[in-house]
Amino acid sequence: MKEKVIWVLDDDMVSQFAILYSIEQSFGNCRVVSFYNPLEVLEHLLEYQSNNIRLPDKLLVDIVMPEMSGWLFLNELKKVPELFDKIDIYIISTFSNPEDRNLVKTHTLIKEYFNKPVSKNSITRIFS
Repeated sequence: MKEKVIWVLDDDMVSQFAILYSIEQSFGNCRVVSFYNPLEVLEHLLEYQSNNIRLPDKLLVDIVMPEMSGWLFLNELKKVPELFDKIDIYIISTFSNPEDRNLVKTHTLIKEYFNKPVSKNSITRIFS
């Protein structure tokens, strides 16, 4: 079975660690790459795509980040359909804003969303 590649975009180190730990405990055949800055993810995705390097299978994105929100990140990603068509995108966030809750349900790039802290059941659903 081919190794799954998961990218996690979250500015919170504790959340990053919890997600990484849950994935490693539940699914051994995967590689998790952590990012704290949305611009860095966009750069990597464009570079990987232009150099024909394997893109991640799944991308977990936080909504609330300092330099660029998850929404702005998704809007930028939407400009490059050959990227987002190949990646399953999940939102991981603390949904305190009702507007975010509604938007996440209707956004075309998002497969599913999960509240933080991300549970082992949520990780299992992402991989199923």
